[in-house]
Amino acid sequence: MQNIQCILETEAIFSDDNQHRYLLKKTWDNDKKIISVITCYPNFEGTKKLDLTTQLILNKVSEMKDFGSINFVNLYSNMITTTNIKHMANSHDKHTDIHIMKVVKESDEVILAWGAYAKKPIVEMRVNEI
Repeated sequence: MQNIQCILETEAIFSDDNQHRYLLKKTWDNDKKIISVITCYPNFEGTKKLDLTTQLILNKVSEMKDFGSINFVNLYSNMITTTNIKHMANSHDKHTDIHIMKVVKESDEVILAWGAYAKKPIVEMRVNEI
């Protein structure tokens, strides 16, 4: 009989008004590499409840033997961002870019994962900002 235990540590950084999530970090093995995934925007706060995209990415990365931690950051950090991003008045702030740059610097690998949104001119402009 085997008794396997695994602790999935979660760290999240939010704005003071809880409108923006700048970082969601999931760690299960501190001795392995860190991967960061930049997606378009967060759907949920992420500490207790994950959206489907985040869950699928977490599942896939956890299957990769080299990684023990994943950073989720977003082009748009506002958690109430709708699918019509161009009408979002407060989609990101200066802290968004700071956290993106910080996790990219500390990561062993970075995945850009904003899918079909990348074809929208407003998203392309945001990507070029970063």
